[in-house]
Amino acid sequence: MIEEQEARRRILDRICVLPAERVLLREAQSRFVAERLCARLSIPPFDNSAVDGFALGLRDEAGAAAGERFRVVGEQAAGVDRRFRLTAGEALRIFTGAPIPEGSGAVQMQEETDLVAGGEELVLRNSVERGDFIRRRGGDVIEGEVLLEPGRRLGPRQLALIASQGCREVAVARRPRVSVVVTGSELRAPGENLAEGEIFETNGVQLEALCLAAGAVILGVHHAGDDPLRLRRTLEEAAEGCDALLISGGMSVGSHDHVRPVLEAMGLDQVFWGVNLKPGKPFLFGLLGSRAVFGFPGNPVSVFVCFLRFCFPALLRFQGVASEETELPEVSCRLAVDLENRGPRPHWLRGVHDRERGLFRPVGLQASHGAGGLSGSNALLRMPGGSKWAGGSEVRIQLLEGWPL
Repeated sequence: MIEEQEARRRILDRICVLPAERVLLREAQSRFVAERLCARLSIPPFDNSAVDGFALGLRDEAGAAAGERFRVVGEQAAGVDRRFRLTAGEALRIFTGAPIPEGSGAVQMQEETDLVAGGEELVLRNSVERGDFIRRRGGDVIEGEVLLEPGRRLGPRQLALIASQGCREVAVARRPRVSVVVTGSELRAPGENLAEGEIFETNGVQLEALCLAAGAVILGVHHAGDDPLRLRRTLEEAAEGCDALLISGGMSVGSHDHVRPVLEAMGLDQVFWGVNLKPGKPFLFGLLGSRAVFGFPGNPVSVFVCFLRFCFPALLRFQGVASEETELPEVSCRLAVDLENRGPRPHWLRGVHDRERGLFRPVGLQASHGAGGLSGSNALLRMPGGSKWAGGSEVRIQLLEGWPL
C-alpha cells in the first residue's frame, strides 16, 4: 500500500501527452492548446477611437481647456481609413473603432461637446488631456507576444483572443479515448426491473460523466457480472482502441473479486494496488500494452474520490496539462464542527463550503456508499489518520465548485 502523492506520481510519470490535431475555433471549447501561440499582429492593430466623439488637433502639447473652439473638417467612420490629417484647431467627427487621424492628440466624447456655427465648429464643455480616449496600437497585445502556453484550457475568452489574430483553427491535444467496465452480478441498469437482492448500477453513469468533464471521449460503458470468462471477454472488447480503461468493482480479495486475476492473465503491468486513503484503499493502476488501466472499488463515493485523486489528473495529463496543475483549487476556511478521524488512514470528507461565512461542514453519511451526502457536497477535506480537530480550526479544502464535476 502506497501513499496518495506517490500513487499520483507513478500514474502521471506513465502518462504521455496525446498527439495534436487542428480543429475549428467553434469546436475548440474546453479543449487544451497543444502548442505555444504567439500574436501574429498587435491589438489594436492601429490607433483608434475608444468613443463616439471628435478627434482634436491640439494647439497645446498638454491638451485643451474647457471652452476651447475647434473647426469641424469632416467625419471618420470605422471600417475605412480616409487618411485625414488634422492641424491645430481642427476637429474630426469620429466613431468608436475608427482610425485616429494624423495630427490628432486626443478624442473628446460627443456628450462633452457643443456644436455651434451651424455644426461647423465645436466647443469643449470640459478640459481634455493629450491621449484621452485614444486606444494605442499594441496597447493590449504586441506582435510576437506569447498568448497561450501548451496545456491551457480554451474557454470563450481564450477563443476570442485567438480569433483576434485571424485564426480559424487551433492545434489542440487529442481527447483521450476511454472505455468503462462496471462489474457486479447484483447490478441492474437504471430503468430495469429489480429482483430481490439487486441494486441499480450508478458507477457507469458517474464515471462517464466524470470522464466527459475531464475532456475525454467515451467509447462505451460495459457491464460484466462476476464470471471470470465473461469478465475477460468484456475487458478485451472494452480495451480495443482506448487510451484508458476504467473498471469499477471486483478490486478487493473476496471470492467474487476476479478483476485483478483476469487483468494479470491478460498481461497487465501492475504499477500498484492499494493506496493509503479512505475511501478507496483497493485502487489499482497499471498498463495493458499502451493503455492506462484504472481499477476502482465498487462503492460510488470511493469511485468519486479515487477518480479525482488519480484518474482526473491522468486524463488532463493526456491533454498536455502540466502535472502540477492537475490539482483541484484549494482555499482556507474554518471548521463549523468538531471532527475526529479515529482510523489510521487519511479520510477525504465530503462537505459544504459556506463561502460567505468561511466555514466547512461535513454533509451526509461519511461512508463509501453515501451517495446522498456526496451529491450535496461542494468541497472535500483531507483529514489525516488519528487526528482530532476542534470546531473553528483553520483547514484547507479542495473545491468542487467552478469545475464541471
